[in-house]
Amino acid sequence: AEVVGEAVVELPEGLVKAHLVKQTQIGAQPIPFEVHYDDEGNVLTSTVRALTAINSSNNNYLNSNDMSCTSTTKPCVEISASNNITLRNNKIAGLEVKDSSFTAVHISTITGTATKPGLYLIRASSTSVFDSYIQGSTAAIVDASTATIFGGNRIVAISTSASGIVISTGSFGFKMSSTTILGGSSATAVAVHFGNTGMIDLSTNTFLAGSRYGLSIATQTSTTQVWIASNTFARSPSSVDSAAILLDGLTSGATIYNNAILWQRPGTQTGTAHGIYAKSASMINIHNNRLNQPGMITAGSFTGAYFQSSSQISFKFNDMNSTGTALTNAFLVDLVGSTITLRNNVFLSSFVVSGASASMRADAGSGVANDYNAWYSSTSLNTLIWGPTAYQYPWSALTGKDANSISVPPRWRSVTAGGEDFHPYSAAGRYDPV
Repeated sequence: AEVVGEAVVELPEGLVKAHLVKQTQIGAQPIPFEVHYDDEGNVLTSTVRALTAINSSNNNYLNSNDMSCTSTTKPCVEISASNNITLRNNKIAGLEVKDSSFTAVHISTITGTATKPGLYLIRASSTSVFDSYIQGSTAAIVDASTATIFGGNRIVAISTSASGIVISTGSFGFKMSSTTILGGSSATAVAVHFGNTGMIDLSTNTFLAGSRYGLSIATQTSTTQVWIASNTFARSPSSVDSAAILLDGLTSGATIYNNAILWQRPGTQTGTAHGIYAKSASMINIHNNRLNQPGMITAGSFTGAYFQSSSQISFKFNDMNSTGTALTNAFLVDLVGSTITLRNNVFLSSFVVSGASASMRADAGSGVANDYNAWYSSTSLNTLIWGPTAYQYPWSALTGKDANSISVPPRWRSVTAGGEDFHPYSAAGRYDPV
């Protein structure tokens, strides 16, 4: 950086002599705003913000800086109405990007506090955040922003009532991949609020156990596309009703494909633990997913997939395993006023309950088109409850459903917590391409 003079800066600790510099970018293009550095090259602490880039402070590169401040409510670094700013390998105590385009954050640590977010995007466009650690009350907020991309990050909410990431109303396009997220214990890892547009693409991420909901999505616009693919949702019993995936009023459709929902920590569930919970949702394709609850819920209730007032649900080619010896209620699939196509799935249950249980339960107002499934229970109660009537498998003669389905134990390689492998055995054992 080019030293252009010296200044005495007043900090809470007293008067400090500092270098006044102009940071340079690749190509030696001078930065149009000034930064205070000490003799060791660190950005000095200030009482409000460490750095503010405003009003067309464009085409700048900040590398290997430690930017902190004393404010507990405001981010220490603000980028406003400025474009093409890259921050790489920085330590930042809160970053706000507002009305700016093409901000890139790489290999940085961004930390908020219990009262301020780590990263706050407001009407930002084409922001990319890669290979960074982000922490805050809510770790990251994306508000009315366009074409945001996250990749390879670790994101942690430190408030029990706050989410890891919030996508607020009015955003257009959000893509996240290869990211690990943890939300507060009474909140959500990723919360997508209502009224966003474009493509919401969440793929190859890990949603850590500990949040009440792994992913929640509210009502979006009619043209919004939602793609949830190849993610791992680690789950653990909680003190409230919970779900790995919550769809609340999502009527514009979604594809939920090739995800793993896995309970890997034992404990007592208060209320009901759900794999997928859809309320007032429609046009949802749930295909090729794996759900495993191998007795990790030692008390409480469990439902694999719950649909309330939902329609045009396609549930196909999924594997679902759930066991438990001291549950209150347990259902693999539960329908309330919903219509669903249920085909080509493999279900295994082994429940001992003090209340009610069934492989599938549907109220009288629900409609099901189900066939070519494998329904297996280690107990004699392999049951379909439809309205007031319970049917034991095979139930096709009495209901006209599952005429081509079977009831045989699936030969999955392993359903052990932490060692899940849903590849089937053949007579020669599990297929190994090596």
